Amino acid sequence: MQETWATGTQPRVPGGSEPRSWVLHSLCTFFPNLVRHPRYGTLSLENYLMLDSFQSVTIVIWQTGNRKYQARATRLQCTLKPSISHYPVHSLQPGTRVQAEAVAARLSKPLAVPRLLSIRLSSVFQAKVRQLTGQGETPGRTGGQITVGLSRDACVRPSHRLVVATRTSGKMDKPLISHHLVDSDGSLAEAPSEVPKVGILGSGDFARSLATRLVGSGFSVVVGSRNPKRMAGLFPSAAQLTFQEEAVGSPEVIFVAMFREHYSTLCGLSDQLSGKILVDVSNPTEQEHLQHHESNAEYLASLFPTCAVVKAFNVISAWTLQSGPRDGNRQVPICSDQPEAKRTVLEMVRAMGFTPVDMGSLASAREVEAMPLRLFPGWKVPALLALGLFIFFYAYNFVRDVLEPYVQEGKNKFYKLPVIVVNTTLPCVAYVLLSLVYLPGVLAAALQLHRGTKYQRFPDWLDHWLQHRKQMGLLSFFCAALHAVYSLCLPLRRSHRYELVNLAIKQVLTNKSHIWNEEEVWRMEIYLSLGVLALGMLSLLAVTSLPSIANSLNWREFSFVQSTLGFVALVLSTLHTLTYGWTRAFEESRYKFFLPPTFTLTLLVPCVIILAKGLFLLPCVSRRLTKIRRGWEKDGSVRFTLPADHALAQKTSHV
Repeated sequence: MQETWATGTQPRVPGGSEPRSWVLHSLCTFFPNLVRHPRYGTLSLENYLMLDSFQSVTIVIWQTGNRKYQARATRLQCTLKPSISHYPVHSLQPGTRVQAEAVAARLSKPLAVPRLLSIRLSSVFQAKVRQLTGQGETPGRTGGQITVGLSRDACVRPSHRLVVATRTSGKMDKPLISHHLVDSDGSLAEAPSEVPKVGILGSGDFARSLATRLVGSGFSVVVGSRNPKRMAGLFPSAAQLTFQEEAVGSPEVIFVAMFREHYSTLCGLSDQLSGKILVDVSNPTEQEHLQHHESNAEYLASLFPTCAVVKAFNVISAWTLQSGPRDGNRQVPICSDQPEAKRTVLEMVRAMGFTPVDMGSLASAREVEAMPLRLFPGWKVPALLALGLFIFFYAYNFVRDVLEPYVQEGKNKFYKLPVIVVNTTLPCVAYVLLSLVYLPGVLAAALQLHRGTKYQRFPDWLDHWLQHRKQMGLLSFFCAALHAVYSLCLPLRRSHRYELVNLAIKQVLTNKSHIWNEEEVWRMEIYLSLGVLALGMLSLLAVTSLPSIANSLNWREFSFVQSTLGFVALVLSTLHTLTYGWTRAFEESRYKFFLPPTFTLTLLVPCVIILAKGLFLLPCVSRRLTKIRRGWEKDGSVRFTLPADHALAQKTSHV
């Protein structure tokens, strides 16, 4: 063990004079561009200084010559493969700062190359190395490993000591995890030197992705396969591939990455698996889920009663494991009957960069296994409603604009079906869906005023309606956006060009040199302006409904956008529809087959909502509604009804 000194200056933290013990000291020395963190993703230097914790970083340097070294940083956290990224050659001499990009990931196994120099720093990343080894020799010549450790409070001192441990045994297959820390009093404290070992039973696509993610997260992985030779080239080189009997020996946590029908093949390993933690990652098909009354995890627990079975990672796909949690769902539901086993898996999930969600006991495994089988459960009713409205208005417009001219005048207007009829139908669907977003709120307020209390549940149909407002609003925005695109495409149609030519010929034949209708010009200008404003408001509502945007707003801001601005969007859409119709609702020629114009049908519900909102703004109604929502009741009592037992009388608790 040799000691050396590192120059240290008092680091200044943006926004404060006193640096905290976890502030990263002179990050630009090792991170010229960006920093990658396993939990927070890619961060800039400013954001990184505000973190309150950081995991260990391993910097790998390759010796390429006498005094030249090429810095290579492992990309385990980025690509989840034990690959190497090349960087320019730097001169590594005593007194020179090493410049390299590092990734916050532990190497579970150092790369098997000669003369590999690995420097591991904890908590602090500023160290000007004056003399790493004796006699001024560069450390790469020793062919060993050097581990550098710093204490947490070394960051707040003008200078601090580095302890350099040089090992020249040449055994490059041992995990580079151990390091020495220097306490504030100068004494050495040995950190844990064991790498957590995890076993995987199975060699499919999910098992390979899981092994890659575990290796990148700093775990030692042992994979058990029925034919390890055939699968040797498919797993990361840091993972040990062997037979199933050998893979279950040393690991305490074993992932069972196989289908339910193959569980019985593991019964011969019941003695070796006794007392271990089995993590079930399987998913049943929809038919299997309906056929079996118990979940896969419960079935596995019945086969191995001496093991602690944990259900986890079944909602995470192999692609998410490879590409990282930022490209997929971060949440991992976990359930088990053993609290200690569940806690162990929870820590593993966090170490792998995901967010664990405790679902309780193993009885919840059936619900957890049903999650991947759901196909947009919250969108079914809104999508069917939008489809029904589209079919209704499309058929209505077809009868008025295509069928009526063909029957009454013999004109062929069927060319309007692909574009014109669709473009007439889309705004009707968008307008009605937007009005249906705010109609349940009006009904709920009216119901509370009628009951004089807020302590009675809404009817089930109203409750479900309130829960689907977000989906209906997004579908309304989708139809409105399509309507805008279709409207821009109207002048591109060949039929439109023919109509312009025919209009010009008709103008020449009638000897008219100037056609101008002031009223129609103003109507069209106002109509288009209001439509653009309404679409802009809908776009704002759609953007703020995204979870990433909604989570950055407080409740008052979110309520203002979704409620106030949403009502403004409904008013603008109503004005847009009124200027489109103008006086057409009063013209007899517009009633084809005695059917009113389409826009008159869409105005019914929005006008009712606007009038109801106006009534709720009256002081007498507004004050009463506010008092009810703050807990006031008309009769001054709260009634609790027990529907399960009709023999019990209705109980009243006076407040």
